[in-house]
Amino acid sequence: MRAALLLARSDLRRRWRSVVVLTLLVAFAGAVLLALIAGARRTETSLARFEQVSRSANVEIDAGDTTPEQLAEFRRTPGVAAVAQLHQLTLISRTGPFANQFLPSAAQVDERFGTEVDRARVVAGRAAHLDAVDELTIGEGLASLLHVDVGDRLRFASFSPADIQAADAGTQARGPRVAFRIVGVVRRPLDLGGRGAAGGVIVPTPAFLERYRDQIGSFSGSILRVRTVHGDADVDRVSRAAHRIFGGSREFGITSLTIEGQGAQNAIDVTTVGLYLAAAVAALTAIVGIAIALSREIAFGDGNQLTLSALGLRPRHRALAAAAMGIPVALIGAAGAVVGAVLASPIFPIGVAANAEPDPGLRFDGATIGVGFIGIAVVVLFVAAIAGLRTAQATRLSWEAAAPSLVARAIAQTGTSPPVAVGVRFALDRGRQRHALPVRSSLMGATFGVLVVVGVLMFSSGLHALVTTPARYGWTWDLVGYDARAQPKGGDCGPIDTNLVANRKFAAVASVCTGNVEVAGHPVTAWGFGQLRGSVQPEIVEGRAPRAFGEVALGAATLATAHQHVGGRVRIAGEAKAATFRIVGQAVFAGVSDPQPLADGAAFTAAALERLGANGGWNFVVKLAPGTDRDAMVRQQRRAAVLGGPITPTLPAEIDRVRQIRGLPLALAAFVAVVALVAVGLALVSSLRRRRRELAVLKTLGFTRRQVRATVAWQASTVAAVGLVIGIPLGLLVGAFVWRRVAEELGVSPDPAWPVLGIALLVVGALVAVNLIAAVPARRSARTRPAVVLRSE
Repeated sequence: MRAALLLARSDLRRRWRSVVVLTLLVAFAGAVLLALIAGARRTETSLARFEQVSRSANVEIDAGDTTPEQLAEFRRTPGVAAVAQLHQLTLISRTGPFANQFLPSAAQVDERFGTEVDRARVVAGRAAHLDAVDELTIGEGLASLLHVDVGDRLRFASFSPADIQAADAGTQARGPRVAFRIVGVVRRPLDLGGRGAAGGVIVPTPAFLERYRDQIGSFSGSILRVRTVHGDADVDRVSRAAHRIFGGSREFGITSLTIEGQGAQNAIDVTTVGLYLAAAVAALTAIVGIAIALSREIAFGDGNQLTLSALGLRPRHRALAAAAMGIPVALIGAAGAVVGAVLASPIFPIGVAANAEPDPGLRFDGATIGVGFIGIAVVVLFVAAIAGLRTAQATRLSWEAAAPSLVARAIAQTGTSPPVAVGVRFALDRGRQRHALPVRSSLMGATFGVLVVVGVLMFSSGLHALVTTPARYGWTWDLVGYDARAQPKGGDCGPIDTNLVANRKFAAVASVCTGNVEVAGHPVTAWGFGQLRGSVQPEIVEGRAPRAFGEVALGAATLATAHQHVGGRVRIAGEAKAATFRIVGQAVFAGVSDPQPLADGAAFTAAALERLGANGGWNFVVKLAPGTDRDAMVRQQRRAAVLGGPITPTLPAEIDRVRQIRGLPLALAAFVAVVALVAVGLALVSSLRRRRRELAVLKTLGFTRRQVRATVAWQASTVAAVGLVIGIPLGLLVGAFVWRRVAEELGVSPDPAWPVLGIALLVVGALVAVNLIAAVPARRSARTRPAVVLRSE
């Protein structure tokens, strides 16, 4: 044992530079891996922690005209942690892209909003003074859409209470005109999701409400923002209490605030999965790279094994001496990885989670760091031990030879040119066992690189198809409009007559009414489709659209919450009645005029939703006839319609948030591609060094320099070809699986889009890249002098 320790100490002193390089490699790779894992964990919880810090509401209730006694009784309801009362106002923007359109507006009744419920993070300026009539804070989304900042002014028209009662409400705004001075830009959880992407909500101060309550009308009256004690677990109990206390109001409705955070949470979920996948890829890449580098370095001592064995040193002692360099590499490298991961922690979270993170900056994730340190050290020590054992066995493997490659032998027997046959054999045959070449590792590296790049191409192709195809995210129509001259008979879902059906440039016209329903106790927004000419249906991922009263199509998130599936039955309660419905399809819900979670909603026929009771408004949806110029039609309809006219397809917040992190898979693919090319290059250099004698013999037998270079080129091309043949099918499978997971998280169709052009470019690029890398060692090999090589070996 003492002899083994002395030998190990001598070896470490002699090869300290290699130890330093290997330690830095372990520290760098480990830091990347731990940073990705810690970043994924931080990203995953960012929105939940933001909602907790912000004291975000879980439920929103349209309560109409409430009394102090009703509010006091509701606040005493078990499960209610806090209630903030707002008063809805009819404010019409006179600024920027929202000119002449309603902006969701609700003034604070008291100081509870912003303190006990929905506390905002001020990102610019300051909070508005509650006793200031004209001061206003706005969300980041609205500030970006309006291109305004602290110090700018916003101007609004309004409907008076008389306008609300008049028959022509919606055509004229005769209430007071008001102006606000922006004193701060704030961020709430709602600013990260669907409502934030659409502009969020304007929340004037209590002083503004006190001055204008009797002058500005309201469609909904009081809006209650409710924070429950145990989150979603208390929503059902709180909803039942709200029905009992406020259910007699004509404006009553309950809305799940999934709409506010779902877009952000979906994007965060996708980002988290992406970071975990990146960590898995980084771990595999690091293990392979470190194993190859450390094993090769330890194997350099195989030439001394015959001498050490003759001197009486036992195999286990020789293995210990050879593997000793792995100890400082493992321990110091793992410590460096920990330090690097902590220093890299401010990079995370990424995407929308970076805005949600309530505590940005350095973070020490004890669980990840502790387990990661042990894991890195154990892996490196295991690799060193295996390499040490293999090195100690060199005396018994001196004359053993590996079986020749069947593929190489078959190609040689076809009578192909010598450079082709020799190049393929160099790529696939390992040679003598004692000096075995890294053939498998180079082929695995090439295959792995191709697999990851193809997987990323699949993901990017699917995302591009989703972003550029409105039907995939629910826009199965071309325009959404509102005709003030047409009014439903009865409720918002009643029969309706409109001149739009006479326009031959419209291939199909339907009315879409909305309302609030509860699916298995879960509040969602419901859509009712009334066909006026042709057929306009929601996007159906599975099953079909509803056709009768007892049928419904639900979003993916709604199905999961109700623990149901297509073909099942579910109890649905509306404002007028409740009934059991058969689930005939899974639908995608694009916002018609208000933000709407893609995966959380219910689609009915208009007649079915009318029987359940609906009071959430209505719009027309239109499909254009083939050949119709949509831009020209939009201009024509805007001249005829009110409040801005028709709306064209708008990318949902969930998809937009995912699109913001599309650089992550591309960066990962670039990293893996570079590592794979480096690995292939190192394998080529190592192979040619070990095969110097064979190349010298070939040159002696008549190989020209050109034939030597061709041999190396065929060797590199064979490695790339094997990687492409195996990696492309595996990459397509992995990419399709990842895209399916992402699509299911979003609630859209999981059908993949095949990146044919990208794969064709990959094949050409891979072959060109490996031949460029092989050019330098090929040139050096071609200049080899056979006499010098044969005399020295």
